[in-house]
Amino acid sequence: MTLTPEQKVHLLQKINEKVNIPLLGEEAEKKFFLRIIDRIIEKLEEKLSDDLLNYLNDISMGFILGDKKEMKEAINSTVMFLNKEINLPLLNEKKGEELFRIVVEVLFVAMKKGEKL
Repeated sequence: MTLTPEQKVHLLQKINEKVNIPLLGEEAEKKFFLRIIDRIIEKLEEKLSDDLLNYLNDISMGFILGDKKEMKEAINSTVMFLNKEINLPLLNEKKGEELFRIVVEVLFVAMKKGEKL
C-alpha cells in the first residue's frame, strides 16, 4: 500500500509543525521527512496486514477500539517498533520518537471506522 501524494503532504505538514532540523533548509527538511514517511510505510507494510492498511482509505472499513488505553498501547507499541527498525541519522532518539509518534497517531486515527487519511 502506498500513500497518495495528498496523504504524504498531510503527514509532512503534521511532522513539520512539530519537528525542526536546524542544520537543514526547509526544502531539504521536507525531502528528508518524505523519505522517512516512505520508510515508515514500508515497515508498517511488513508488520501490519493488508486489511489494516486498507482502513486508511475506506471509511466504511476500520477498527473500533474499546477504549483510549487500548489505542495508546497500540500506538506506543508501533512507535517502539519503528524506533528499533528505522535509523534517523539527523535526529536524536527523542526527536526520532516524536516524529514516529506524530505519523503513527495520524495513521491510527485514519484507520478507525468512519475516518480516512
